[in-house]
Formats: sequence, C-alpha cells, structure tokens
Amino acid sequence: MTAISRRLALIAVAWAGLCLGAGGARAGGLEVAPLGVDFVAGQMAQTLTVANRATTPATIQVRTFDWSQPGGTDRLVPTDAVVASPPIVTIPPGREQVIRVLLRRPPAGGAEKSYRLMIDEIPVPVPGQINLALHLSLPIFLVPAAPGQARVAWSARPAGGGVVELAARNDGTRHAKFDSLTVAAAGAASTAFGGYVLPGQEKRWRIPLRGVDRGGQVTLRGSGGQGGADVTIALDGRP
Repeated sequence: MTAISRRLALIAVAWAGLCLGAGGARAGGLEVAPLGVDFVAGQMAQTLTVANRATTPATIQVRTFDWSQPGGTDRLVPTDAVVASPPIVTIPPGREQVIRVLLRRPPAGGAEKSYRLMIDEIPVPVPGQINLALHLSLPIFLVPAAPGQARVAWSARPAGGGVVELAARNDGTRHAKFDSLTVAAAGAASTAFGGYVLPGQEKRWRIPLRGVDRGGQVTLRGSGGQGGADVTIALDGRP
C-alpha cells in the first residue's frame, strides 16, 4: 500500500467512526478498539486501545467534546466534564497505547448524556507526499441507572431542487442509531446514509431524491440500534 492510499484508508475509517459504536477498526498501521465508550451507572473510568502496526512511530492527539444537535445538526464543544489521558502520545512501531477516558463528575438526571472523543493523527511531513491523517470521532454515552428507550418520530418536507429534508425527533431518554437508511419516492431511491439521534433532540438530513412530489410521500427503510426504520412519511407540503 502506498503512503497516499494508506492515508486515504485512514480517512475512510474516520467516517466509519461517526456511525459505529462498538468493535474496532484498522486502517494502515493504526488500530483503534472499541469504536465507542459507554459509561453505565457507577462507572467513572473506561479505556480504549490504539495500536501502531506500522514500522514507523505514530503520534496521536486525543480530545473530548460535549455533543448536542441544535437545529438538527451535530455540534461539538470542547469539554472538561470528560477527559482523556494521555492527551497526546507517540506510539512506537509494533506497540499499543491505552487511552483512559475519565468522568470528572457523576452524571445527573434520568436521560443519557452524550460526548465525543476525537483521535487525530499528527502526521510527519514528507516532501512530495499528501499528508492526510487519521481523524476519528468516537461516541461516548453516559447511561443512567434506568436507561429507558429512544422514541423517534419521523417527518419530511421537500426542500427544493430535488432534495428532501428528513427529520428524526427523539423524545426518549436514550440515543437511537441508524445505519444504511434509504429514502424512496416515485421509483427513485437515495444513497445510503445514517447517524445518531440524541435523546431529547432532533437530527436532520438533506437527501437528494428525484421525483419528489410536494403533496406526496416518501418511504424510509434501514437498520438501527433501536429496531431500524420501515415507515411511510407524508411530505408536509412546504417548499
């Protein structure tokens, strides 16, 4: 594998990390596992492992962010409520580094709390090469003693230009995760998409889709951590 193709593979894993919440991933010489951290009631520390299988050292930076979805989009704000240690480290070739994820204070309230952990590879500049580095975003969930369930309601509206805006509102107390969602209308279907819908919040997607009828309907199908989706949604008629 060339240096450029290795770096592009790392980018692919970074996008995968936005939707995956468990297991592990390998890209080029770096391995990360698990791809998400859950704190259950009473836990104040968790770990994940970053392994360097390459023949050269790899330096990574680890940061934590508060995660919310105002206006239907993901927003990340730096936080010290959850910390990662060490925050920056160089991993020798063939070695592993354990990253400790620590809560500064116990979670409060009955709803799940959401954070994200960013792992960034700090590339070594090489003349004549494109330095595309690993940028992995992992979900962190603080699960209350009575975790509850997600309660997701879907809506859709035409957004003009052959685009449908799909919205998922979660009025439950736990996140919902969806994979391989597709929207279909008038015989046309979208490419697959997915993501998380946090408790008490809304997630929106703008989906290119031919044949959208303002007074019609769309069909949504896909898998997910809360039973997936298989629903028909009437478009609300707004342009």
